[in-house]
This record gives sequence, structure tokens and C-alpha cells, in this order.
Amino acid sequence: MTAALERTRRKLNNCAKIFGVLRMRSPLTIGLLPLPRFTLTPFASLLDVLRLAADEGDRSRPEHIRWSIIGVGLEPIVSSCGAAVAPWETLGDPSRFDYIVVCGGLLTRDHRGDAAVEAFLRDAAAAGIQIVALCTAVFSLAAAGLLDRRKACVSWFHAAEFADLFAATEADASQLFVVDGPFITCSGGTGAADVGALIVERHLGAGAARKALDILQIEQPRPSAHPQTSASVVDGGRDELIARITLMIEQSLDRRLSSNAIAAEVGLSRRQLERTIRDRTGLSPQQFAMNVRLVYADWLVRGSKQPLTAVAQRCGFSDSSHLSRCYRSAFGMPPSRARRGDRAFIPGERRPYQSRPIASDPRDMVSPEL
Repeated sequence: MTAALERTRRKLNNCAKIFGVLRMRSPLTIGLLPLPRFTLTPFASLLDVLRLAADEGDRSRPEHIRWSIIGVGLEPIVSSCGAAVAPWETLGDPSRFDYIVVCGGLLTRDHRGDAAVEAFLRDAAAAGIQIVALCTAVFSLAAAGLLDRRKACVSWFHAAEFADLFAATEADASQLFVVDGPFITCSGGTGAADVGALIVERHLGAGAARKALDILQIEQPRPSAHPQTSASVVDGGRDELIARITLMIEQSLDRRLSSNAIAAEVGLSRRQLERTIRDRTGLSPQQFAMNVRLVYADWLVRGSKQPLTAVAQRCGFSDSSHLSRCYRSAFGMPPSRARRGDRAFIPGERRPYQSRPIASDPRDMVSPEL
């Protein structure tokens, strides 16, 4: 009877969480479940926000929040960088926690322990426990069948792979994290600190969240809709080679890469690279590179407040006039007009490369470099 009452109380508490109501009792209890090859930054970022909000000073006392590191067994769990964390206790009954935070990392083909983790997550969901998935832990939630017909945040880096595996889940690679009912999914990185601040604010108030972020030198919490800082704005589609070349160009926008450098990186000769780009996109390498630069510039123009001179410099244009000329040729209007909202903008949107050059001025196409 006692166990049944406890489950009922926790379900009521979790209903309160979902609708933004303060929790019925203190302290808040959180189970942290790092998966093999987990990434340290999201794990530590969220945990430090909880730790700093847990007491009135800065003594790491678990007064208002208590946390425990849990695992399938008690053997140390090795992170992606090689550092290991030893669980304090095994999975057990999830109803002893108010939140379960699962932290993923490198996607490996070693699935030992997956069945136990997925069963634990299903039990937690059945008990009404709020579940948080950081980084690639969203794959574990989806594999457990918990995200069917739900929206989930996926890192842009793994979005295509996730979509292929879990078609029943609406994967969102545009924003920092997603709250969908009892599930919070986060792209990872420092976004985990923002998720930690959300949890703290829900249950201890904005002041406690602000205090924790101030100590961590984080200026302000970012909302869930904050766009991911994506290294890839242009979607290369399912063509792995084109996607890889696109990413290389985007990562070197402020310095033009030579065709030889890209060819060497992808294991082709320069002639093979040029032929591959032409065959698969219909563009010359220079046209393709200009498309990537313009799409990225368009993303910055419409989605940031950076001056046009800074956008031009970041995207490899000689100055703002050069950017404006190419931009107008590509999109039919100057960037200043697009910035005023004349064209629809979706934060974090990724656009496919064009099958034709979107810059028509030949002066902007001829270059031995990309």
C-alpha cells in the first residue's frame, strides 16, 4: 500500500512539473545515468548547475537537490575522452527519483547493457518520472519506444542517422532542446546547462537558477527554441561525400580551401573531386563553394544581428559590398532588406544546396580555390 501511495504521489508531482507548478516536497531527487562513451561536457554542465543550486552558498551541499550517479552495474563508465565515472548505485527502481537524466556520447556498435537501460527507461516513463536525454541519449529513448509520435531534439551532427532509424519520431535539429510532455531532449554540449537551469527554475525558482549560472560564468539561460550552433547550414542530403565536402567548406569559410586540400582530405585526386561535384550537383566546384558561402551568409543575415561587414568577413567575401552584390544575385534582394523580414526565416534551418549556381556574376565564380 505504501509503495502504491508513493507512486501516486510521484505521478502527481510529475504532472505538476509538466504544467510548470512547483514541486510538492523537497529535496528534488535526480538520477544521472551516463552511457558508455558519454560526453563529459553535457554531463558535467547539467550536474554543476544542480550542484550550485542545491544550497544557499557554494558548498555543494545537496540540501534542495539530491543526485546520484547510476549504472547497469557498478563498474566505472568510460567517457568519450577516456575519463571514467563510477556509478554510486545500480539502476533499481526508477520511482525513487523525480528526474532521470541520461547522458549519451559516441555512438558505438557495442550494445551491451542497452536492454537493461531501455527497460529501466520504460519503467521510469510508466511511473511518471520526467526523463532527460542529453546528446545521443535520445537514441536510447527512441529505441525504448518512448518517443513515437513525439518531437525530440537531435544534434545536427546525428540528425540524418536518427531520422533513418526512428521514422516515428519528429526529429528537430534546429533548436537547443525540446520539451515534449514528460521528456526533455537536448542536443548536448553546453545546452545541458540550460536544461539544468530549466529544471532548477521549475522547482526552486529563477533566483536559484540565476545563482548557479552566475557562478559558472554563464550570462543568461537560453530558451529551448535557441538555435543550435550548427556547423552545417547547408544540407548535403544523403550523399555522404557531398555532405563531407560541404562541411569542410563551412568550417573554412573565412579562408579559401584549395581543391587539392579538399581532394586530399576525401581521398580523391583533384580531377576526381571536380568530376564528382559536377556529376552529383550539376555545379563546378567553384559554383558549389559559392552556393555554400551564400546559404551560410543568408542564415547569418536573417538569424543573427552581426553587422554585414562581419558576415562578409566570416563567409569569405572581400567586404560588405561584395557580399551584397552576390547576395542580391542569389536571392533577388539586398541582405539589408532580407534582414528586415521580407523573407521567412526558421531559426537553425538547414537548406539544400542548389542544383544551379545561385550567384550569376562570373567574377565571383572563377577561382583556383574553393
